Amino acid sequence: EKSLPERGVVREAEAEGTKGDPRRWAVIVGINQYLDPAIPNLRCCVADCRRLAETLTTKCGYSEDRILVLSDAQQDHLLPLRFNLREQIGGWLRHAQPGDSVLVFFSGHGFLDAEGRGYLAPKDCRLNNLTESSYPTEELRDALRECRATRKMLILDCCHAGSDRDVAESSSSGQELGAAFTSAAGLITLASCAKAEKSHEWDAHGHGLFTWFLTEGLQGKADFDRDGIVDSDELYRYTVDKVPVTAQRMLNARQTPVRIIGADVVAVFPLAVLASAGETVRPLPAPA
Repeated sequence: EKSLPERGVVREAEAEGTKGDPRRWAVIVGINQYLDPAIPNLRCCVADCRRLAETLTTKCGYSEDRILVLSDAQQDHLLPLRFNLREQIGGWLRHAQPGDSVLVFFSGHGFLDAEGRGYLAPKDCRLNNLTESSYPTEELRDALRECRATRKMLILDCCHAGSDRDVAESSSSGQELGAAFTSAAGLITLASCAKAEKSHEWDAHGHGLFTWFLTEGLQGKADFDRDGIVDSDELYRYTVDKVPVTAQRMLNARQTPVRIIGADVVAVFPLAVLASAGETVRPLPAPA
């Protein structure tokens, strides 16, 4: 089984790269086990992280040393604790330069408080004190807004099915949490489910239903025009085609991915350049 990259915030010398060469950065967060017994554990988030990281390196032209993974399978500064999320994600995004692309993926619980403020739940989240124990969506929004990358995508796989009633009342869909990110420059947000829906785990594959099709799309099935490139629009179309139908047929449930496009986003952007067997993945096209 492929191991997850063990990386923290890179040194400045590593981040400089080659001037004029667009780079791809990714942050992948997945949490199965929560310390607070009031928050139900999940089964597939770490597997989703592993599958997405492997897809980005083998199909999308990402270098392993530019993928930051924080999950239960990691140790020390890469465990998805609140302090680590705040320290690592902000530092990672600051290395991106104009012309680069950034992808941020979060799979786990997310909540809204009584005032409607959104929080992503780290491993040490306490449900009775979200303000002091969670990662505010506003903080991630600010980090993405300050990030100098030209192309940014945020993917939220939240509001998982199986929560008990007390948790479900405060648990929030990716669409609700994604609303905080509309003002982040250059950002497209893709959420796993609409408001009042749940994000389902697909036991038959050992992955989240949404993330299974997300990665299938990046691996080439979303290349609708067969030009060898999977772009942000094609990926959204593929998940919208596949997730609701499969949720209904296989799980007797409703789940509809939602896309939120920032006001200043004027075009789709490439996410994967597909390679034939034995070929090296070509670089993604530079932004226009």
